[in-house]
Amino acid sequence: MKALHLLQGRRPVWFPFIGSSGILQKMTKKHGSEWRACLELSKQYSTNVLGMRLSTELLVVVFGEKNVRQVFNEKEFDNRPDNFFARLRITFANGEVWKEHRQFAVKNLKYVGYGKTQMEKEIQNALSSLLEQIKESNDKPINIANLLSESVINVLWKFVAGERIKEETLKHLLDLFRQRGKAFSVAGGLLNQIPWCRFIIPELSGYSLIQKLNADISKVIEEAIEKHKNKEVEGNDFIYKFLDVMYSKEQLKIVCLDFFIAGSQTSSNYLSFAFLKVLKCQDIQEKIFNEIDTIIGDRTPCWNDNERLVYTSAFMQEVHRYYPVVCMAGPRSLQTDTSIDGYRIPKGRRRCPGDSLAKSFIFITFVGILQKYRIHVSNGTVPSDKPVIGILSSPKPYTAEFTLRK
Repeated sequence: MKALHLLQGRRPVWFPFIGSSGILQKMTKKHGSEWRACLELSKQYSTNVLGMRLSTELLVVVFGEKNVRQVFNEKEFDNRPDNFFARLRITFANGEVWKEHRQFAVKNLKYVGYGKTQMEKEIQNALSSLLEQIKESNDKPINIANLLSESVINVLWKFVAGERIKEETLKHLLDLFRQRGKAFSVAGGLLNQIPWCRFIIPELSGYSLIQKLNADISKVIEEAIEKHKNKEVEGNDFIYKFLDVMYSKEQLKIVCLDFFIAGSQTSSNYLSFAFLKVLKCQDIQEKIFNEIDTIIGDRTPCWNDNERLVYTSAFMQEVHRYYPVVCMAGPRSLQTDTSIDGYRIPKGRRRCPGDSLAKSFIFITFVGILQKYRIHVSNGTVPSDKPVIGILSSPKPYTAEFTLRK
């Protein structure tokens, strides 16, 4: 069995104290993202199991379908790393804490209608509002990505907080999420590698910005929690359920943050790519029109139409493949020593609870918009489909004209 730390010629150099940090940062700057930097390093060292040391932490990046499936499917890889950003939350918690919170989230989201007919109705209501906003554009160019982000956040907020979010709060929250995404480095930025640097260079390390953004986001969620404590919100929702079992306020804030950050940008980014593709390929747009008109006509689309709209569903799967929004899966740590592709990895199966909402939202929204509108290039300029790579992949900002089909 080959140990990664012994293979001097098959990995970047590990310097004292900083490890491979300088090499990774240099490559990231050159290639535009950490995942592209890691990909180039894997090619350079001819390996599908790339070992690096970032300060004191061993980082292993795997490539290839077989290796990626192993990491996603085997329980040995279920842990999250214990780094500076690890918290009591669904995304970064480990072991029993993760299981407890995830089981609670799934059970109680279902109780308040998540994953059921009620969820589909909320998505269809959001679609109606979205179509009305497009109508108000009067055929003028619009940036659909902004409307999509607002729409999915409103659906999430309805289940978590029991009401639609105020427009000014919504726009502020989305802006904070965008800034936070730019400031964050999931693969192990400077703060993860050298946590004490925040005391010496808080601005340069990004610590001050992340602290401010987290405080601003927490304030929005805290206001919703206080409204529930004062019984100002009617009905059942996730926050009421969470408060009933007396989890801490801090845990509740972090779980809510997970839902909103993960749910808002992944769904809207994917839909932005899908609309960009039909904008560039009018023949595909026509085929989708014909299938929608033939199969569902004028009625509001639902998730079950996914099996009947064969061409449309196949197109959407192809968008997933060709424009992966999540280019690099979140970091994991091992519960026990194990091996990947013949390499021994020292110790050091998750599914997103929002998966059902994301799939339904994406499908119903995409079909619902193309059922009503034809998408045209604005100003005679075809947008580029070259993605902007960060933690998530997204298309470059673009505008398009939406005109009624009938």
